[in-house]
Amino acid sequence: MALTFVSILLFRLSMLLICGAEDNLDKVEWMVYQPLAVNLTCFRKLNGTNEAGCGSQRRGNVGVVHVVSEDNLEKDVDWILYSGPSPPYSVAMDWHLVSTDLVDKLGSSKRVNGLLFFQVHGESERNGGISGYTEDDASPNFRSGLYEPGSPYYGHKWIVNGTGVSWRNWKIPIAIMQDNSSRSQLIHECFEKFNKPVTYKENSIGPLCAIEFTSRMYAAKDTPTCLRRTDAPFILSPRTANQCHALESLNIHSPIVAKAQPFVYPDGSVTVIAARMDTTAMFEHVGPASDSVVTSIVSFMAIAESLSSIRTELEKLNEFVHLMLFNGESTEYIGSSKMVYDMENNAFPSVASTDPSMNAMALMKINHIGRWIELDQVGTGDPKKLFVHFEPTSQSDASVNQKTSELKTKLKDAATGSGLVVEEASSGTSGLPPSSLHTFLKNNKKIAGVVLSGYNDRFVNQYYHSFKETPEATLNYSCGTDTVHEDLLNRLETVSTIVAKGLANLLGVAPPASPNRDKMAAMLDCYLCDSNCSLFFNISSQRYRPRLMPGVPFPLYTSVGNLAGFVYDVVNFTRRLLVSILGSEVPNVSQKECKQSENDVVMTGIRTIIPPGLRVTPAFQRQEYSSFHRLSKK
Repeated sequence: MALTFVSILLFRLSMLLICGAEDNLDKVEWMVYQPLAVNLTCFRKLNGTNEAGCGSQRRGNVGVVHVVSEDNLEKDVDWILYSGPSPPYSVAMDWHLVSTDLVDKLGSSKRVNGLLFFQVHGESERNGGISGYTEDDASPNFRSGLYEPGSPYYGHKWIVNGTGVSWRNWKIPIAIMQDNSSRSQLIHECFEKFNKPVTYKENSIGPLCAIEFTSRMYAAKDTPTCLRRTDAPFILSPRTANQCHALESLNIHSPIVAKAQPFVYPDGSVTVIAARMDTTAMFEHVGPASDSVVTSIVSFMAIAESLSSIRTELEKLNEFVHLMLFNGESTEYIGSSKMVYDMENNAFPSVASTDPSMNAMALMKINHIGRWIELDQVGTGDPKKLFVHFEPTSQSDASVNQKTSELKTKLKDAATGSGLVVEEASSGTSGLPPSSLHTFLKNNKKIAGVVLSGYNDRFVNQYYHSFKETPEATLNYSCGTDTVHEDLLNRLETVSTIVAKGLANLLGVAPPASPNRDKMAAMLDCYLCDSNCSLFFNISSQRYRPRLMPGVPFPLYTSVGNLAGFVYDVVNFTRRLLVSILGSEVPNVSQKECKQSENDVVMTGIRTIIPPGLRVTPAFQRQEYSSFHRLSKK
């Protein structure tokens, strides 16, 4: 996809000047067009049947600039959609005015030829809009979940204001401008000087100012068509190559106590602690996911550190704990689908080996998993409550019901005196919320699983899966200050303690150490505000430190693998963070002596077993693209 840029055009002046001699055309262009800085663009996505995301005309989209103001919001929208005499319009507005309803109205109108949102760093990231703003469906991932059409839980509206704008097929470009100079130029030198209505009944007299989006955002119908063209021989032009790419990333997983082949896990002996580390995004490079992802990652790491303190006790058991961070879950459960696929094909965590010297990790199958605890949006909601969700239809199995009840009881007991009450969610009426557990239950209903969250039957986060899900908007967390966010830290520390303590009690071992509060504070800063933080810097080698981005967090959205190495950065540093937590120091080992292979990873004197693995939806391995969620990106 070509980078979108925007330029100012004076209609009447351009027509007059372009009539000059051809030798002057280049000079005329620079007299007429003024380039503006647009950082973030809505991109094109494909699935098994159609296209989603943003589109464009082949020669660019031109529209008269109209800037929507907070004071005249209704009048501006009415002017754009109905009464304005000079359509099509390119609509610009500050991002705190953006709401799902407004984007839906403007983006669906034939009188609108492009949308531009101003997001200027340094300004207050306050959020407005009557109904909030989310780019996801009201029921995220409902087409790929456990429930089928006809089930009372199918399509449950977890997001009140969700209309799926990210999954709609928009015919126009939509972009975000973060440059203050370009914003000021567009407002004052373009809109206010030439276009601002005098009375909202007629245009100002004179030439009008427009912006042109020059982006190539069109694709080949659907994933099968696009991949077929990508794989075709270069008959006419090499440009036929790489028409689209599969969405992919990496999962991160590790046992607390590792077992090598030929060890076989007993059925139901593995307890999984799970979270996800990705978001979906309408715009490239944007995915703050402050509560939908980051709070769960930080709590997950704190739980891992607590459980590592009782590793000696856990080694004596015939029950096992496995940590799983899934990637690609926001896009139809890519990460968990790939893991289940590998388990079914004797390839998790790696392929079976007959060579004992390889010390390959023991194979895990889905029937080995007996219990499941997943974290989701644990940073928001009632400050005194933590909700525990379960899958209601599987409770008809007496064994599953007994294990689920025991799991809930242990978590509730662990919360006693903590300041948080673990309360049972309305799972009987809402079903299981969007979570990786859906994928595993589709293949094994014997798993007793729960999801811990800050919401009950509706998400509290009104900016879920959107560019507006910033730390300030969702967590009241201010970046760039020395403020210690005690309330958020207290909540995440308590959540982590409840899970670690409850699991230890369930397994019959001594309580683990408390989470490292200072490290949790550092993790919040790294994931929410500044990837070039001291924590990430200290766990990285000289090779990877240039990947750290001062003043901004890593993007968390799932993208294409071979074109978006930066998307792997958050995976790389998260993996290194887990290595530093679970790994053990190896004395007297120089950097030259460090060994690295697929089975035994050693980093700067720290040994751990956290195997790497590519995570792309199994549809691309099976070459089956008929279902909704087989996504690729133009």
